[in-house]
Amino acid sequence: MELERGSMPKDLISEPSPSLPKDFPSELIPKNICEVEFFDLIRCTYQDGAQMTCPKEYKKFLECKRDRDLKLFNALQKWEIQRVKDHNPAMQQLYKQGLQNKISRLTEAVSTMPTNFWYLHKRQRYQTDIEQLQWRLFNLNKYV
Repeated sequence: MELERGSMPKDLISEPSPSLPKDFPSELIPKNICEVEFFDLIRCTYQDGAQMTCPKEYKKFLECKRDRDLKLFNALQKWEIQRVKDHNPAMQQLYKQGLQNKISRLTEAVSTMPTNFWYLHKRQRYQTDIEQLQWRLFNLNKYV
């Protein structure tokens, strides 16, 4: 992808954001979630027509999103490790097993999902969630 020539809307979903656990504290979510950068990109896109040819806005959005996602991953790692450390060993094992079960369910879902265009984004999202769950499990096994 060349930013000088612009990008297509499909490029916006090529790097999915973190999936957060339901009980992840909202105060740990970064204040800037890139909505200004996103709206600038959308505004430029509407001005330029059907093709997304706004390299400057696209680059700003991507940089913001990457910074936000890095902050989210760091906050998630610290929060989850501390949360699991506070439990007794049996509960820690149960928590880790729950993550492994989610990985198994998502892996099964991806393996039975149609491979046509209509399921492309869903397949990418599930595969990203599997990778993130594996990362979380790795961190828990490393630190707890």
